[in-house]
Amino acid sequence: MKKWTVVNSTDADENIINIYNYIADVLVEPFIALNQINRINDAIDSLNEMPGRYPLYQGNSCQKDLHRMNVDNYSVFYQIFPDEDLVFVNTVIYGKRDIDKVLDKL
Repeated sequence: MKKWTVVNSTDADENIINIYNYIADVLVEPFIALNQINRINDAIDSLNEMPGRYPLYQGNSCQKDLHRMNVDNYSVFYQIFPDEDLVFVNTVIYGKRDIDKVLDKL
């Protein structure tokens, strides 16, 4: 089976750190925070096989060709570059936010 290289943007890495910090520090649940981050990272790592299995995002954002993968209450948005066998993770956001507004800022 074809393997893809998965790369996180700086924004995606910062999003994951912020998710951890919010759950661990604000909600005072460090164990839950670690488990949530592990689930998100495991899901991102799984994009190295068949990254097209998740649908393209159909919102009103000006961002095109973004796939959306849901992980619990969070959404991972990524692009596929088939010529380079590359999956680029753009951002990870809380699923109840105004997604189009967040994506337009990328």
